[in-house]
Amino acid sequence: MFNTVGELKQFIKNLPDDMPLVSYKSTMEYSGYMQRVHVDIVPMKMEVDTATDAFDGITYRYEKFIHHPEGEKVLAIT
Repeated sequence: MFNTVGELKQFIKNLPDDMPLVSYKSTMEYSGYMQRVHVDIVPMKMEVDTATDAFDGITYRYEKFIHHPEGEKVLAIT
């Protein structure tokens, strides 16, 4: 897992420029690793959200980024 563009650059620095990019996609019709990687620079901000575990009922807090016109620019990869 990478948290910054710098960490990603360090990881891929020795890879060939023509190495394919793939990501795992799964829908009702298909699933598998495919060359369908979308990258965009978008403004986002961090917010805290909660979720409840369906098994034991414990509520968890976690941080996530959301689109926000006044947020910092992030590299979003999907």
